[in-house]
Amino acid sequence: MVPRRLPVPAAILVILLAVAACAAPPAEEEPGCGVAPDGFEHAHAQVGEDRLHYVVGGEGPPVVLLHGFPETWQAWRGVMAALRAEHRVLAVDLPAMGCSSSTAGTGQRGMDKTSLARTVHGLVRQLNLGPVAMTGHDMGGMVAYAYARTFPQETSHLAVAGALLPGYGLQTLIDPPPGQNGLPHLRWFMTRPEQAQRAITSDPRGFLTRFIATPEVLSSPAFEDYVRVYSQPERTAAALRLYRTLPADAAANRRAARVPMPGLAVDGASGMPESVATSLQRAGTSVRAEAIPDAGHYAPEQNPDAFAEVLRRFLG
Repeated sequence: MVPRRLPVPAAILVILLAVAACAAPPAEEEPGCGVAPDGFEHAHAQVGEDRLHYVVGGEGPPVVLLHGFPETWQAWRGVMAALRAEHRVLAVDLPAMGCSSSTAGTGQRGMDKTSLARTVHGLVRQLNLGPVAMTGHDMGGMVAYAYARTFPQETSHLAVAGALLPGYGLQTLIDPPPGQNGLPHLRWFMTRPEQAQRAITSDPRGFLTRFIATPEVLSSPAFEDYVRVYSQPERTAAALRLYRTLPADAAANRRAARVPMPGLAVDGASGMPESVATSLQRAGTSVRAEAIPDAGHYAPEQNPDAFAEVLRRFLG
């Protein structure tokens, strides 16, 4: 059978489509990483032993967003969309978490906050972003502070949301004084990580539903991503190492000099915004404190527009 010869324009179109198909990244490179908000795209970068997954978009002064536990980059979806018009926004899956991976083995990778900050810094340098505004929620807030104290000349602003810093107030939540409430999961994750891992991975949906206990998060598409990620024993083990390294983080923070950039302490109004501000002040930065209305610990997901507006005012 002799193939029919195509007209020249049609032949050119076929060639262009073939080239485009070859140039497009294979879908399997980003399985289960979620749909990027409008104006954003998924990307990967190799930084040392880590292959970091991040979602990037927008134009303007750069803002880096770091998630906590039990989250991924998707915790920032609403905030990203609201910031895109004025900022270059980079939401990163922390090393060995979300869709990021490590050649060292996900569960074995060191998860002290200084090491994580250095890896994020490697990504920022690769992308040639210059001084960035570091913003982190929960454990991501601790990494954001480690970044600011390690690279002060490359950090324009520091925003910490829903987190007390190791060495500067977090211990009161691990070992609360008599008559005060702490956060029991902190000590459990620190001292019995194998038991905690079994509890999480044996019933990830049930565990995360009870742990998060926030309707706005549980009903969001992001929650399905959290269930997927923390169904994986190695990624859960890496996340729990965030807690096992807290004593080392506290020592590193206390050795650090004061950070020179402006600071923002933020949490939901029903969370602990005053405690976050006190912790950041003790860590040595000038602080603006903000409470997000109609939100608690998961303020970036519960009220993303208000959270983004607070960030916009802070960043000027």
